[in-house]
Amino acid sequence: MGRMTSKGQITLPKKVRDELELKAGDAVLFDVFDGYTVLIKIPDPFDRSRPRPPIPPDVVGKPWKEIRAEAWRKQTERHLERGR
Repeated sequence: MGRMTSKGQITLPKKVRDELELKAGDAVLFDVFDGYTVLIKIPDPFDRSRPRPPIPPDVVGKPWKEIRAEAWRKQTERHLERGR
């Protein structure tokens, strides 16, 4: 559990920081999808130790907004299935 300060700052629990391998200065993305708040660590684009995943052929040429909405929908479905 976390608490928000009057400045809108939140301290992430250690378990969350450890699970996402977050460290000071890392960029994160917050979003809300179907009533759930999602936090994602944004990979460092200059970190060459991580291989780049190939772009799936079914998304080449699609608008980013459409790709993103579909990805969030699939991720939420997987998350909800795990909770059952």
